[in-house]
Amino acid sequence: MTHPVVLVGLFLVLAFQPPVDARAKRQVHDNTLELVHVIFRHGDRTPDKSVMYKNDPYINETYYPIGLGQLTNHENGFKMPEWAARVYPKIRHLAIMDYNVSTATSQLKRLSSVREFATRTLRRPNSYCPVYLRELVKALQSEPVKDFLKEHKALMEYVQENSGKPMNKLLDVFSIYQTLTAERTMNLTLPEWSKSVYPHGITEVAAKQCEIENSNAVLKRLNGGECRKRA
Repeated sequence: MTHPVVLVGLFLVLAFQPPVDARAKRQVHDNTLELVHVIFRHGDRTPDKSVMYKNDPYINETYYPIGLGQLTNHENGFKMPEWAARVYPKIRHLAIMDYNVSTATSQLKRLSSVREFATRTLRRPNSYCPVYLRELVKALQSEPVKDFLKEHKALMEYVQENSGKPMNKLLDVFSIYQTLTAERTMNLTLPEWSKSVYPHGITEVAAKQCEIENSNAVLKRLNGGECRKRA
């Protein structure tokens, strides 16, 4: 029988686990809570170079001194852990007690300051699980997804024509969504062409990518396994 673990994440995962001696004294039942994930993002950021599109009016912007793909408001990055501790007081209790605390994040510079919030041990995922990727490709090539792409063909062609970036799959639209959202949160004026398809339209297609990434039991198990370091 495994023992309770509480995980808190924002593409950062904080793990709180009782010391061995404390766990040995506890009686664990079949209905004992074993794992909780609270996953959230790091806060608003500047546009990331990797998802900018050819005709982006801000493509040459360096966002100095913040830089590309960096947090614009560090305070927001700390609000979510504080919220989780307030809503789930046991998390704060575990952090205060002599419990093991570890973290895991994506390999992104913007996460470093947030990661330092309450970390003792750092565990970074360094690659995608190949089994997960194969399963994801199968899901993305399924007939329901093909039908969804056909239904949104006009929107994708419109975005491709105006953005200058090929729109062949859900992930292409998701990258446009990321860039437009980052620019909007910085109060930048979005290009005129985007007004008819963003946020409505582009958001729907982008959300489909996230849905497919967790669309069956295998994907859910492997996607969640990244947090637990086992699947």
